[in-house]
Amino acid sequence: MQLKLTKQYIDLIALVHGRKGTHVSETAIEKAFDMGLFSEEELKDPIRINNKLEALASVNIFPGAWEQNGAIIALTNLALEHKLLLNPAIETLRNISTSNHALQTHCIVRLVQKKVNDSIIPFDLGYQQQFNANKKQNTTD
Repeated sequence: MQLKLTKQYIDLIALVHGRKGTHVSETAIEKAFDMGLFSEEELKDPIRINNKLEALASVNIFPGAWEQNGAIIALTNLALEHKLLLNPAIETLRNISTSNHALQTHCIVRLVQKKVNDSIIPFDLGYQQQFNANKKQNTTD
């Protein structure tokens, strides 16, 4: 059970951090070798070859904002249900880069509250209503 839970958590972390994967072009790798882009020194050092190929032939794939938001919510719910994940989830959410700071803050608060008093109910979208109310109040002041 813990292994399966940990795998789910790890899979979500990539999306929460705005990473969806990497695509490596085999054609670009072949061309790099065909064109002689590696020095004799580099060819003797697998780490240098890897670094150069990573720069030349890989493309990072990023999730969209809604997909990242969904992953943040899913991570939060998973941690709310399993105390084992509370601390890692709090640290993960504190260290992400997201455009939805209201969601990020709301989820961190919920997790910390759960950690402190174990009285949190499953995730809801109340943060958005509170965020909109605060935003409206700030624009009318």
